[in-house]
Amino acid sequence: MLQLKPIWKANNSYKIYKVECHKALKLFDIRLFTLRHFDKTMKDIENQDDLYLLVDEFYKRLLSDTAISYIFTDVVKIKLEEHLPILVTFWSQAILETGGYTNNLTQIHLDIDKKEPLTPELFTIWLDHFFVTVDTHFAGSNSEKIKTQALNLAMVMKIKIAQKN
Repeated sequence: MLQLKPIWKANNSYKIYKVECHKALKLFDIRLFTLRHFDKTMKDIENQDDLYLLVDEFYKRLLSDTAISYIFTDVVKIKLEEHLPILVTFWSQAILETGGYTNNLTQIHLDIDKKEPLTPELFTIWLDHFFVTVDTHFAGSNSEKIKTQALNLAMVMKIKIAQKN
């Protein structure tokens, strides 16, 4: 079970949370991250165009980080022009409830893990880039919802990978 424990607050705009999950199984690091109060001057995620901007900027960040980019360039060898619309459909289904995503996300990641281990550190890097990208471009309930979904997704993938191994 995911537990968020506030441990520090700054200027009523950021709270630092400690995340604990499956500590006994040692599947997850205890990590710190911020959840921001809504910035009313920023737009929330409202449609697929917003999601396209988000995943496009997110992948620019991932691909510029050598600690994780090799998964996408050398292991999976993604073609961004084909991959981004699939990601938009996935996140649109998850956040905007539009439907349309039919792939088996878990199996895709299990197959990648067979080629190259998807370590807890990689999931942490992935989440950090995702949160920064969301917070850079958006604020609001859907923005917080997508970050929660990403955190849950990373946890599920870590569990599935650990069970397989």
